[in-house]
Amino acid sequence: MPPHKENAPKRKQKVLNYTSEECINRLLNRGYVLNIDLRNTLDAVLFEHAQKGESCHTRAFWETHQNDHPSSVPETHGICIYALCACLCSLYIHEINYINLVIILCTFDAQQWKNVYRFCYLEWSRHFNDTPLWIYTPRSFASLTDTEVHANSLLFLQHMIPDTPNEQNSVRSLFLVNRLYQYMLPNA
Repeated sequence: MPPHKENAPKRKQKVLNYTSEECINRLLNRGYVLNIDLRNTLDAVLFEHAQKGESCHTRAFWETHQNDHPSSVPETHGICIYALCACLCSLYIHEINYINLVIILCTFDAQQWKNVYRFCYLEWSRHFNDTPLWIYTPRSFASLTDTEVHANSLLFLQHMIPDTPNEQNSVRSLFLVNRLYQYMLPNA
């Protein structure tokens, strides 16, 4: 069984619209181009280090091993893939296969990041009255240069998916994942 399916959660998660595997399959069925080879490479990295007994689903792991496989794990649209893994890895505690989300997010160019930031900001404002959570308004985020957007997108992910598991952080993390699914698969 491929490593990405071993840890794939079953449909028991009612807090998510889909599992990450379902999201990937729906996107592929809609013709969205995803780098499945990259997913397999990242799964192989996890498998290799798990065999050595390393704790693989931590920010420290991804930051430490960032230069291990530079040719097989490229930078895309100005964002390091390992940096995306470091930002999303704490989703593992929710039994979410974050590698699938990485291969979705690594396809985003600056305009898509601006759009998803705006979408999440507006959705959060609609459901919660906690605007200090957001560093930028959608308008100010949209005015950033592409380089600034990519750097701030990682900060946005780190803020929405913190390393420390608690109820408030879980709400933010699951909110972001569901809104990402909703953004990528409207009316699905």
